[in-house]
Amino acid sequence: MASRDPAGLPPGGPPRLSTDDLALGLGVGRERVAELADAGAIEADADGWFDTGDVHRVRLLLAFETAGVPIEALLQASRAGRISLRYYDQLHPPPGPLSARSYAEFAASLGADAAHLSQLFAAFGLAEPEPDTQLTVEDERVVAMMAETVGATGQPDLALRATREGDTYFSGRVETTQKIGIGHTWETRIKLNCLVPGCWPAYWLVNREPTPDGRGPLPDGEVDVLEWYGNGIWAPGTAVHARSDGRTWKENRWPVDGDWHTYRVRWDDAGFRFWRDNVNGAPFFTVPSVPIDGVWPFNAPDYLLYTVFNLAVGGPGGGDPAFGPFQSPEMLVDYIRVW
Repeated sequence: MASRDPAGLPPGGPPRLSTDDLALGLGVGRERVAELADAGAIEADADGWFDTGDVHRVRLLLAFETAGVPIEALLQASRAGRISLRYYDQLHPPPGPLSARSYAEFAASLGADAAHLSQLFAAFGLAEPEPDTQLTVEDERVVAMMAETVGATGQPDLALRATREGDTYFSGRVETTQKIGIGHTWETRIKLNCLVPGCWPAYWLVNREPTPDGRGPLPDGEVDVLEWYGNGIWAPGTAVHARSDGRTWKENRWPVDGDWHTYRVRWDDAGFRFWRDNVNGAPFFTVPSVPIDGVWPFNAPDYLLYTVFNLAVGGPGGGDPAFGPFQSPEMLVDYIRVW
């Protein structure tokens, strides 16, 4: 076996994985790693070390295999140039170092929260790891945090919660690092347990590329799929902002409530279409790709959007954070899918 430095990595160069490391990270045997290498799914270097990104690539292949798609069919498509096995790896950073304990030991450390682990992995479309496999240190941290959240809320939804400590208010925000271009559809299911004074929940898409007029890398162009205001003045609803100046927009104001609803938005060359619950019916709001007050950035080449969920507190939209009947107002997100 190739030598290792004190950090458990091959001497010099970028981090690499041994056959044992890759097998442990995937929850498979050494023989399975050898089979995948022989098939051309992964490739070791001259010293027998694997790319850290092979963990992501093989997880994707194994997920397709579990769903009934033969790995050889995927490899043939890759060799023919019809699909890329590298693209999935580019969406994720290389895995970090493995934990020193087994998955079974990690699960035992969570106590009662371990009961939610199978549900959590299923939510990500993954099988729960085998007891003798190992997660990365970072994966353990994230999974433990999520299991604790599920244990506290009783449900595996993303919960953005507004809290108060003395005279200080805290809010929650999650946004993607991946930017998505035209020709995509977003669908998500949301519940707003936060329709009280002081709260400002929103689900939106925003551009952060440098603007043509030289204003710099500020948000320019924004799609508010769902927005509610606790200031008691502004009407909630849906809006498309051709420029983030609070004036250049098309809007549809409707009575946002606190029930679970499914929201879908389609962005293509024709503009934006929005659905609420009846996602297979006619959209309730359409914004065509024509200039709004002379501006329409969304069909520009390489125009990209981030996805954002946030529960703000205070500000012009939230108003006075004098919370109503909720001890901790929260915005719950069941799922988001993009295709």
